[in-house]
Order: sequence, then structure tokens, then C-alpha cells
Amino acid sequence: MLGGAVEDLVKKGNKVTILARSMDKYQSMLAKHGLKPEEVDFLAADYFNRDALVQVLDEHIKTNGPFDQAVIWMRRTAIESLDAVMDILSRNSGDVDVFRVNGSAAAQTTLPYKFHQTINMHHIILGFKIENGESRWLTNDEISEGVISALTTGIPLTITGVIEPWDKRPGY
Repeated sequence: MLGGAVEDLVKKGNKVTILARSMDKYQSMLAKHGLKPEEVDFLAADYFNRDALVQVLDEHIKTNGPFDQAVIWMRRTAIESLDAVMDILSRNSGDVDVFRVNGSAAAQTTLPYKFHQTINMHHIILGFKIENGESRWLTNDEISEGVISALTTGIPLTITGVIEPWDKRPGY
């Protein structure tokens, strides 16, 4: 879903590392966005497996150095893994900008902006679109555009699409 954001980062000369479960989806994303494997590092890990995630990230940082930015899209049910990633980033980096992608339900909660002293937290809330009186979820391209906007502006909160009226969310 973030292929457009990856493409934008690579074209701007950034070193990009993707952590995902599926090599097939990674290769499909590369092909769709005209990227080469040597342009984007791939780390295989399931973020629901906290220990494996920590091991993969620690090894990558030892080999390649710390991250200065991270875009993180994890389900809320993987909070232990998110905490572990934040610990790794704060331990192995100087100041790091973390851009956390959140679903629309995050608009109804208080989002944590301070995890660690060295982490500058930014939240991206994915809303929905209303067109011709009908609502729909964001497309992958719209999600990527929202992430690119957040990375570009660096503001603490970016809302992509709309989050109001709340009762107009698709499927509700």
C-alpha cells in the first residue's frame, strides 16, 4: 500500500529499507513502481513475532547503521512489537523521525507523541473520501500521497482524506 511513497523516497535519493512478511508483495511493489531490488533493501519479518522482528532490525542496524526516519504501519494489536521497534530506534539512532500510519479509529483516541527522548513522533491518520454522497476508503495511491505529505511537511499530525462525519465511514 505504500509503494508510491517508497518510489518517491527512492527517486529523492533516500536509502530505503522495507520490512514485510512477503517477498512476493515486495517484488510486486518493485515491479509496479519501476524500482530495482538494489534500490530498496528488504527485511523479512512478521511484526506479530516480536522476537524475530527485534533480531532482524538489530542485525540490519549493526550492518547498515541506524535509521534517521521510519514509516511504521502496524496494527494496534501488535503494540508490544511497536514498543520494541521504538526501543531499537531510540537505542541505535540519534534523533529519529517516526511517522506512524494509523487507521481512522485513531481519530477517536489520544495519540502518543513521546515514546523516547530521541524520537520525533509524527502521526498519519488514514480517513476516507466522500464523493457524490458516497464514502469509500482511500486508495493505495492516496495513502502514499498522505505519507509523502507527512514526510515533506514534518508536522506532528497529518490527516489523509476526512474523518468527519464519523458516521459516514465506509461500511458503517
